[in-house]
Amino acid sequence: ALIHEAPIYSPTTIDLEGHTLSSGRFVWHDLVTTDVEGAKRFYGELLDWTYIDWTGPEGAPAGPAYPMIQAAGGAMPQGGIMAAQAGAPTHWIGHVSLPGVDEVAARAVAGGGRIYFGPNDIPGVGRNVVLGDPAGAAFSVITFAGEGMPAPGPGQPAGSFVWDELTTTDVEGAKTFYAAVTGWSAESWDGGDTPYAMFKAGDDNAGGLMARPDGMQAPPLWLGYVWVADAAATAARAKELGGAVHAGPFTVPTIGEIAIIGDPQGAALGIIQPDPAGMGAS
Repeated sequence: ALIHEAPIYSPTTIDLEGHTLSSGRFVWHDLVTTDVEGAKRFYGELLDWTYIDWTGPEGAPAGPAYPMIQAAGGAMPQGGIMAAQAGAPTHWIGHVSLPGVDEVAARAVAGGGRIYFGPNDIPGVGRNVVLGDPAGAAFSVITFAGEGMPAPGPGQPAGSFVWDELTTTDVEGAKTFYAAVTGWSAESWDGGDTPYAMFKAGDDNAGGLMARPDGMQAPPLWLGYVWVADAAATAARAKELGGAVHAGPFTVPTIGEIAIIGDPQGAALGIIQPDPAGMGAS
């Protein structure tokens, strides 16, 4: 009954104090790692990130410090770093802002997905759940208790998260699943040599969708992308710092130069040097 009575959300955005607060889009990214301090050093040197330690909502007993990621220039935080539980691998997880997290979780299970963690309350923040789609790709949904978070937009400094992309073994199944769970539609994009689709949250792009390339060993996954000034130099620096380069750098027409790197603990992250004359500029 819960599944059938819960309405499919129609994503919208509102303006508040100069920021666009978004629902239906990725608004936060967490690194869950076996080495928090090592990760802070790696990404600090690689992407010029700094960190703001958050210990909980004002007036509540202080908890363990949660380093919030801040891109260069004092930008609004876009993510955080937390310690992995014993036995859990290091990984990045993206959070989609949607109302009614419990109803979203129920729709995900009804659509053949699974619940990896939650739903649970985050004091002073809201309520979230970590889900897996039918192919196993993990993502989080969060319902904010207050005004929410801004989604990425033009004018973000280097080191900011700008895109999320699902690589899967079942493209058509993903379209059906996310339409039912998050309310996203999917539109084909003909800008490259590989078939690609854009998930749409209303009129906004919410993420990308593509089939897993032949020979790729990774399981279906959501991959976040950070914009950098020089993709080749950033990829080379990642290796110097003890990380890896899994793919690229390579050119995507009108988008820019892209590479997929791994940090020393094994978490994968995309980097993009946007094409200032093409779609990458936005």
